[in-house]
Amino acid sequence: MNELTSQKPTAAIVIIGAEVLSGKIADQNGPYLIQELRKRGIDLREIRTIGDDIETISQCARELAASHDYLFTTGGIGPTHDDVTIDGIAAALDRPTRRSPELGQKLREHFGDRLNESRLKLADIPEGAHVEMVTPVLPLIRVENIFIFPGVPELMVQSFEHMAHELQGAPFICRHVTISGSESAMADHLRDVQNAHPNVQIGSYPRFLENGCEVKITIDGRQEEDVQQ
Repeated sequence: MNELTSQKPTAAIVIIGAEVLSGKIADQNGPYLIQELRKRGIDLREIRTIGDDIETISQCARELAASHDYLFTTGGIGPTHDDVTIDGIAAALDRPTRRSPELGQKLREHFGDRLNESRLKLADIPEGAHVEMVTPVLPLIRVENIFIFPGVPELMVQSFEHMAHELQGAPFICRHVTISGSESAMADHLRDVQNAHPNVQIGSYPRFLENGCEVKITIDGRQEEDVQQ
């Protein structure tokens, strides 16, 4: 991470899985990561949801890893034919995949006689990737600035919590006010305030009530003085 982003690190997330795109499964990992990254001062810039396609995964990972301090992927690292995230990440970095002896041994200890070639696929990693065991059977795979998380929410949470101590950006300071009236009536003024205070981010969120409208205005920044002004 360079000096410019050391206190303002950025991140992107790629949710991988045809089951999410088809609506068979509602994504829980994205909302969780949004909240947890925010708590740790990480500026989340982009989330993409893509299918189980090596070329698409490779293209997304190459682009997003190059333009962000952290890239988190979730899904597509199981034993089935459509679990191709490892191959996609390896392709993004122009690396081959290899079978990790450490993971292979963990799988043999866990599955015993039930270990087959499909399960051994779980030991494949991009060449040069760093592997840490979150639990005796759950690895965390990291290659350069890419963290490869499982898609099962419970396992993803365990994986994130294992590495979360590394995420140390300057915290966000958030304030809000609620004002009666329409959002359109405030738009010009809010634009002027935003232009005058580029170090904060101003958002407006209307609610339509029985007796009129109200607007919640949020002010987010990393310096208390900027936000208070």
